Amino acid sequence: MKNEFAEVWFYNQGWQAHEFQQKCWEALANGESGILNAPTGYGKTFAIWFGVLAQYYAKEALQEKKIKKKTLHTLWITPLRALSKEIHKATSQVSQDLDLDYEIELRTGDTTVANRQRQRKNPPQALITTPESVHLILATKKVKIISNILNLSS
Repeated sequence: MKNEFAEVWFYNQGWQAHEFQQKCWEALANGESGILNAPTGYGKTFAIWFGVLAQYYAKEALQEKKIKKKTLHTLWITPLRALSKEIHKATSQVSQDLDLDYEIELRTGDTTVANRQRQRKNPPQALITTPESVHLILATKKVKIISNILNLSS
C-alpha cells in the first residue's frame, strides 16, 4: 500500500521503507490494530507514525468543508519518559519536514502547569505521554481532552 507521506519523507532522507513498515501502514489504513515488534532503532516509530498521519489526513479530506475545531486524534502512550521524548522528537521532525499542520505535544511529569492547562483547554492533534500522565489526565474533572481520549475510535 502506498503512503504518500512516507514516500516523500523517506525519499528525502535517502532511505527505503522496510517491508514491516509498509505492512503496518496498510494495516492502519484498513483500520486494523495489533502489536509491532522490531529491534531497537529499526523504525517502529515511523511504521506507526506514517499510518497515523495518512489516517488523519484521509479523514480530514472526507469531511465537509466546515469550521472544524481541533481535537485529539492520537494518544501515544509509552512506558518511559525518555522514550516519550524520543518519539516526540521523531514525530515532530516528520511534521516539520513535511510542513504539516498536525500539532504534536508531549505530556509527562516534566510538563509545566501552564502547558498542562493549555493542553486541557486546547488539545493538540497528537499527545505523547506516559501511563502516569494518562492517569492524572483522567482523574482531572472537566477536561476537554478526556472526552477526546475516550472517543479516539470514532
